[in-house]
Amino acid sequence: MKFYRTSAIVALFLAVLFFAACNCAVYDSLKDCPQGVAFRFASKTPCGDVLKLDKLKQLHVQVYNSKGEFVQQFDEKDITVTPDYVLTIPFYAPGDKYSFVFWGMQNDKAYKLNRKYLELDTKFRAEDNTLMAIQLPALFYGAFHNYLNIDKSELGTQIDTLAVNMLPYSYPLNMRIQGLDPNKQYTVEIADTNIRFDWNGQVVDKPVTYVCDANKKGELQVVTLDVMRLVRPTNAIIRIKEKTTGQVVYTLPMEQALQDIEKDTHQEIKPDCVHRIDIDLTLKPDPENKDTYMAIAGRILNWNMVFREIIL
Repeated sequence: MKFYRTSAIVALFLAVLFFAACNCAVYDSLKDCPQGVAFRFASKTPCGDVLKLDKLKQLHVQVYNSKGEFVQQFDEKDITVTPDYVLTIPFYAPGDKYSFVFWGMQNDKAYKLNRKYLELDTKFRAEDNTLMAIQLPALFYGAFHNYLNIDKSELGTQIDTLAVNMLPYSYPLNMRIQGLDPNKQYTVEIADTNIRFDWNGQVVDKPVTYVCDANKKGELQVVTLDVMRLVRPTNAIIRIKEKTTGQVVYTLPMEQALQDIEKDTHQEIKPDCVHRIDIDLTLKPDPENKDTYMAIAGRILNWNMVFREIIL
């Protein structure tokens, strides 16, 4: 009986040594020790805004080699991304530089992740690429490029911890419109090309139209919907339509409006600093066309829009 008890103690001691071997020089060879990379996450815009990531419940990591070729993907779900959260992946391929691309999501019901790009799931879009006023789940993008995977097989288990900054790729757009006919109903359309992004986070040209009915709140017509991130120069065109007839009563080219604001304020509007879009418009009937409106005042992203009279 004493023999078996002693053998059990010895076996337990040897097991401890075996698992400790990957972190200390117990054995001569450590080549079979597991390797990996760990990541911590934060969100800080170039303008100094610090955003929370606790809405993100999924992280999808795509790995690309130095040639931009897809290598591997890791998926983590049912999580909460807090400042203390650490994601560790068992990736180890020494001899090349790699890019780690992160898509953080509230859920994946609205997004489709491919090896080359991310886009909204087709079940939310009609054939004409029209998105009816849906609430897009939170979506953030981050990347760590040119990570050199060094051979650490003789050092035991080595986990590098890298810092990743995540920026919002979907956010709310709120419009408050004053001066429209209170007896009519209106729809707001936003035509853009920001529905699909590649693994570098750059927009891949594909048209989309966001559509939302305006709701009356006193003298205001209010529109609230979610859109994908602002891309400069933006192709976004905002159109206000009378709902029953479909007639366009006002058009706002976003890029022209943003450029006018930049010239007037001498400040650059950076997409990475935008995490929500607020637009306030005051309209009046166009004296040359009673069926349309012209803007007499407005604000975008807390900057006053510029309206100048044209003298012919």
